[in-house]
Amino acid sequence: MISNLLVPLVLLSMLYGLCIFACIVLLRIIRVSARWRIVLGFLIFAIATGLLVALQWPQDNIFLYNFPAQFFGYEIYYWSIQLIGDPTSANAHDTIPWFLRIPQVFVAVSMIFWGLLGAFIQLVVNARRAKSC
Repeated sequence: MISNLLVPLVLLSMLYGLCIFACIVLLRIIRVSARWRIVLGFLIFAIATGLLVALQWPQDNIFLYNFPAQFFGYEIYYWSIQLIGDPTSANAHDTIPWFLRIPQVFVAVSMIFWGLLGAFIQLVVNARRAKSC
């Protein structure tokens, strides 16, 4: 049962990696500093796929575009209604701030998730470069 999910997630991760690598290569071509290239590549990917998920939201296939944004976006939406909003309201969706509602939350979550991942990788790469010099 878990193998039915594992293969698509591995394939999606490889596809995300290829897209991010393409962004980083494009940033290298336009001569962006190596100290910021990885973070910017991740952020470009995050913004593009976050907007794509938000624009395609009611469809069932949005997880293909940006799985972490979709997964964590729904969780943040649920918990924001539970903690900030009024879960007993008939329109609980309207009791939370606009940016925490679906589909806007997908863009913010995408930028935070991929931005933090890119920043972590950039810090590791910069530390290795500093050690080798």
